[in-house]
Amino acid sequence: MSDMIPQAGETTAEHVHESYELKVGIVIKVGIAVALISLAAIFGMRLLLGNFKERIERQREGRPARLDDESGQYAGPNLQENPARDRPDLRADELRRLTTYELVKDKGIARVPIDRAIDVLVEKGLPTREVSAPRAKGAP
Repeated sequence: MSDMIPQAGETTAEHVHESYELKVGIVIKVGIAVALISLAAIFGMRLLLGNFKERIERQREGRPARLDDESGQYAGPNLQENPARDRPDLRADELRRLTTYELVKDKGIARVPIDRAIDVLVEKGLPTREVSAPRAKGAP
């Protein structure tokens, strides 16, 4: 047991625990330093990001707005103003085309109601082609 020598000297009844005491002054100084460094970093980032924001805004001012053609060179997009209101009108127009007779003057086409077209198709049948004999391989 002689090899067990206390490293901090001999222990007495007064010093049975570590004699280290917290120095409040150093803790306060370190806390203030951390707070100042944090504030400086936050201020620096705000300054840097503010400059980026101003630069982006200046670049956007120089560009023309999307889909705006002030020169009149390109036609604007064909957008529906109110699709919900236009849908019943579209359905009514489709129903009118399917159920009435009409002559399309520009194209020389006559529209027939769908029910009448089905009846005519049932009467006459579908058109067929003559089936020719299969050709031999290599024959023209």
